[in-house]
Amino acid sequence: MKIGISSPYLDTLAGGERYVLTMAACLAKSHSIVVFWNDESIISKAEKRLSLSLDGVSVEPIPSNSFSRIRNSAMYDLLIYLSDGSLPFSLSKKNIIHFQIPFRNVNGMDFLNRLKMKRVNKIICNSNFTKEFIDQEFGVISDVIYPPVDLDKFKSGTKKNIILSVGRFHNLKKQDVLISVFNKLKLNDWKLVLAGGLLDQDQKYFDELNKSVIDQSVIFKPNILFSQLQKLYSEAKIYWHGAGYGEKNPENMEHFGITTVEAMAAGCVPVAYKGGGQKEIIKDKVSGYLWDTTAELAIYTLGLVGSATLWEKLSKQSKQDAVKYSEAEFCRNWQELVDKL
Repeated sequence: MKIGISSPYLDTLAGGERYVLTMAACLAKSHSIVVFWNDESIISKAEKRLSLSLDGVSVEPIPSNSFSRIRNSAMYDLLIYLSDGSLPFSLSKKNIIHFQIPFRNVNGMDFLNRLKMKRVNKIICNSNFTKEFIDQEFGVISDVIYPPVDLDKFKSGTKKNIILSVGRFHNLKKQDVLISVFNKLKLNDWKLVLAGGLLDQDQKYFDELNKSVIDQSVIFKPNILFSQLQKLYSEAKIYWHGAGYGEKNPENMEHFGITTVEAMAAGCVPVAYKGGGQKEIIKDKVSGYLWDTTAELAIYTLGLVGSATLWEKLSKQSKQDAVKYSEAEFCRNWQELVDKL
């Protein structure tokens, strides 16, 4: 089967792109896979940044206009389209729309979208959180395939007094909030390590974060290589996540939380904001903590810092709970879906 995959955000090479490209790699084992992008080097960049093997995945330029895109779609047996809130006109034999963002107020049920939906065979969301909003906005019943984690790549090593947070350096990830809380905790011999992608448009925010640091216990790791990130996961004891704090728009929440699962697989105890898809991953006070206020973030963290027994108990459970998000399960779900179309 000739399958085309379209993603408007491919060059960010973050968690959502890992989802799409892992799917491409899985399907390439039994199908011909084309990813639409205007830079062929995106494959080598993704393999290096995300530690993926994309053998069998080829790149074709994005058609220059709407008419060309529609005409080009007829060449494919299946088109998988990561939506940016819109739906494509497609002449492909089969079509899957994938949502990673809980879009609202995008005229999901207007006449044009209802017409486009007649060509759609399946709608897939990355979490039940996303599904709730997509089903309501577009008047559909979608399915959920959770993002993949290659569990073999995340192992618990010699743990150090490190609190780790992973995510693109962007105000929605709330690194400023995390730094503020860490500064107030005054934890002796502990470090807060902030790792993630840094795009040109986020440089101002990154510079402001640097100015908020009061000593060398806060460490920045922008555009970190995957191998370096693996080492940080293996060493960190606690994983912080703040996306969604202070936000009311569901689009600004963490739609799933793949880095949280990666951290859990490596034995980090997650302490994450109680919003979005994090509630589907973390069993509160069993495999980690969900916080509403920065005071709760501080209290839960101090509890883990002060009790090795508590930390060991939650760390063990977090590793066990990460198993259901394995890459093998992800690949099986996507292969079964495609085979049944």
